[in-house]
Amino acid sequence: MKRTIIILLTAVLAVNAWAENKDRGDTYTGIEREQEGVFEDDGGQAAAEVQVNRSGVQVELQFYTQSFRLNEPVQVTLNVINVSDQEVRFKISSLVYETFFFVMRTPRNEEIPLQDRFQVEKKEHRSSAGDFREVRLMPGESFSRKVDVSEWFDIREPGYYYLKGVFMPDPDKPETRVESFDYKILLKPPAVVEIKQKEEDQRQSEAIEQAKALPPYDAIVDFLDAKMKKDWTRFLSHIDAERLIRSFETYYKAWDSARSGRYKLEVVDEFRRYLTTYWQDRILRYEIQETVIKQDKAQVTAEVEYKVRNTSYVHRYDFYLYKNHANQWLIYDYVVYRVRE
Repeated sequence: MKRTIIILLTAVLAVNAWAENKDRGDTYTGIEREQEGVFEDDGGQAAAEVQVNRSGVQVELQFYTQSFRLNEPVQVTLNVINVSDQEVRFKISSLVYETFFFVMRTPRNEEIPLQDRFQVEKKEHRSSAGDFREVRLMPGESFSRKVDVSEWFDIREPGYYYLKGVFMPDPDKPETRVESFDYKILLKPPAVVEIKQKEEDQRQSEAIEQAKALPPYDAIVDFLDAKMKKDWTRFLSHIDAERLIRSFETYYKAWDSARSGRYKLEVVDEFRRYLTTYWQDRILRYEIQETVIKQDKAQVTAEVEYKVRNTSYVHRYDFYLYKNHANQWLIYDYVVYRVRE
């Protein structure tokens, strides 16, 4: 008789715990968890991938859209699931960040800092053991919390980020934690900015396509004009960097000794960035003096006057171009002479 009463009492307490969790706005479900809308990353694996811990629970993040926008809410649901064959108990703080947390990083593994106001809130508001409540999960059951991480992190740039969920079963022991895997999310620019950027990209794309059809004389004119205006995309569109790199000993040695094609491409990309800073002095004027074309090769001679502080100087360039398979004239080498100080 006593055993029957104890079993009934345990069942009543379990039901009361479930009702208490529901009243507080947390999501507490059985094994039939809602899985619709789970975000899938580039690898095609569901974002419900999780990490199992000795505590008997696993943590997963759930997204209901494949991308977000900067300066708009980034809603994420953190699910804690009992994957053991026994009941699991843990404590929940009335302050979300003492039980659930996140780590956000860039693709370069740079951690995104917390917003100032959120850091102040964390320092000024801390709960005590008396504020904690106990949650019990039977095998297969889950406990969830939805958080807008844009209110936590100081996200300033659009792009891809990696987000990791953290669950602390005991708020008094934050070092005891269970973490999810990293999830790749995309933050797009604000809609207005994205529209303007698309229009600018379209304009620039059309300008580059027009530049590709220019004869050698006009190609060098457009090349120098792009340099004056610091339009580096148009500037680089006139250069065959993989051939020009041979004239720059340091970069060519790095390129020639690269172990694979991927490393060679990285050296070429670094060389392109160098070319945009190589000629730092401001161009005052330029003049095309001579153009010689022989079949698919051309030489264009130009004088360029530069200004640095209160003085100026003149260089003469012999640009060497070739016509590629797409009939575009590209610079593959040049020689420079100092004409006047």
